[in-house]
Amino acid sequence: MVVVPVVILLGACTGADGSRTSPEECSAVVASLVEATQLYVDGYGETRSAAPAPSPGLTDEGLQAALAEAQRLVRQRQCDGEAVQADLEAGLDAVSASGPVGGAVLRRLLAVLSGTSAEEASTRVVAPADDLAGALAELAPGSTLRLVAGTYRLPDTLVLLQGVELRGAGAGSTVLTSSAPEAAVLVLTDEQVRLADLRAERTGTAVGSVVIGGPSSSIDLDAVEVAGAVADGAGSGGAGVLMSPAGEPGPGRGTTLEVTDSRFERNGSAGVALAGAHRASIQSSEFAGNGQCGVCFLDASDGAVRGSTFRGNPVGVSVVAQARPSIVGSRFEGGEVGVQVAGTAAPSLDANSVSGASRAGLVWTDEAAGQALSTVCANVPFGIVLGPAAVPFVDGGD
Repeated sequence: MVVVPVVILLGACTGADGSRTSPEECSAVVASLVEATQLYVDGYGETRSAAPAPSPGLTDEGLQAALAEAQRLVRQRQCDGEAVQADLEAGLDAVSASGPVGGAVLRRLLAVLSGTSAEEASTRVVAPADDLAGALAELAPGSTLRLVAGTYRLPDTLVLLQGVELRGAGAGSTVLTSSAPEAAVLVLTDEQVRLADLRAERTGTAVGSVVIGGPSSSIDLDAVEVAGAVADGAGSGGAGVLMSPAGEPGPGRGTTLEVTDSRFERNGSAGVALAGAHRASIQSSEFAGNGQCGVCFLDASDGAVRGSTFRGNPVGVSVVAQARPSIVGSRFEGGEVGVQVAGTAAPSLDANSVSGASRAGLVWTDEAAGQALSTVCANVPFGIVLGPAAVPFVDGGD
């Protein structure tokens, strides 16, 4: 998680006799703060991963300490307030960032230091010609950014550092497009981020996913279309939404991905891929023509897929490793396999239907377990295929 510190603008005062320290000494205080800011931003460097951490640069605590010290010295030396502010603005203009994460951190810091960041949640309206990243940097957590109808071409990965809502005018009207490497949208906050009533898609041939959530991210998609993620032959990229792991899988922490009334199509690997201990709630959504699976539950991920439709994915839902999701009341049409289970995964399937799969309705391999209740498989060469060590419980259905 990227943490942008809360900072306070430098103030200044004079003594009773109006005396002040020399301008050079005051300029040195500002220069030290600008240097600390550059070190902090440098810590995020070229990082594009979903879990960046400041490198040997300055930590959040270090930057806060530098700010506090600068404030103390400005007041102690009775520096001229206007001169300090002018020096600070000039110095910050020269601070540079490398990579999308560093750029987002720098924009957020500049907004806070310059006083242009909002202190309370609000709603702001933007159009395709506006600077979307700049507008986000000025919003307080809990704010809404309303995107009017049009196509928003993202020149680089759009990095979200605070919990906000991006709401469009409908998936057929508001479109975010990006050819940026790795991700079109990167969520790096533990506050909830919501995307609603819009379409997000990748264009071009650069390998990458559409939306990547960090290890501690919480994302809500409502009436969103996600398309065009590009995968390479080595298994990188290609997810419509990828929820990234945090080291070794561990206990879940509640629902981290909520998907309602959304559509995932033509993504190179998965419509949705959940890793680590992420937990999904997917309802009334459609997955069509994704390269490997509609939804992939990996590692110790879990959650539920309810009332959704899977069309033409090689595997509708893939459940591997130690994953234990529930799949209820969903339809699987075409493709190769409706639900495939491997490793020691143990999903719970209930009241699903599979039709027209070219290999099998359900496949259990390795030491996978779980259950399949009231499942109907039609027009498939095999209803259920079991490996020699697989032990699912099957009851009812046809």
